[in-house]
Amino acid sequence: MGKGQQAIHEHMEQAPLILDMETISILINNLINQDQHQLRLELERRKTMLRLNVEEHRLVEKFYELKQRQTEINSAKIIWKAINEQQNIIHEIAIFKKWLEVHAQESSYTLNGIQLPNIYHIFITLSFEGQTSSVKHITEQTIAKAEEIVEHYSKIAKSEQNKLQSTKSHHKNPDLLEQIIHTILQRENNLEQRRAYELQGKITNIFNYKRNTQMDS
Repeated sequence: MGKGQQAIHEHMEQAPLILDMETISILINNLINQDQHQLRLELERRKTMLRLNVEEHRLVEKFYELKQRQTEINSAKIIWKAINEQQNIIHEIAIFKKWLEVHAQESSYTLNGIQLPNIYHIFITLSFEGQTSSVKHITEQTIAKAEEIVEHYSKIAKSEQNKLQSTKSHHKNPDLLEQIIHTILQRENNLEQRRAYELQGKITNIFNYKRNTQMDS
């Protein structure tokens, strides 16, 4: 073999190693960029959460500074409690759907390490009621039942809002009542936004943790 051919042969033997190193370098850079992107998203989420928390306190203070009647305070509490409970179920549904997506190829459905009390209760109840049903059918029913609960809390909030509006015709100060209702709805909207960003953080934390745990094991 001539010197030229020998050099080519040696280069070809080294090529896979060079290629592997380049590939590894690209993968590392991609992972770093991905982590930085996730970090930026998380920082933005936390900044938004902080802003919404400040707004939450401001709206509560603004509401209690108004000269409202006890019945209006009670209505506000019913509305806010209903929206908060509604959001709790929405969170569980979203996390459950994400969990099903991640575990779609698995034959069993065990919610290890995830706290979904309402979903779990519905799932177990349906499992006992329909023992011949497939797991897939029960999960679909579970989501449908949970969505009914979301709608139930929405109706409670809406009903209480309508009740407040109905008192406007005989209220001593209709303009004040309108301001009270507006503040209640402002806080409701802020609460929904805040919980939506909170859900983003929950999903990221739960499924990134599980992914990293699986990689470690």
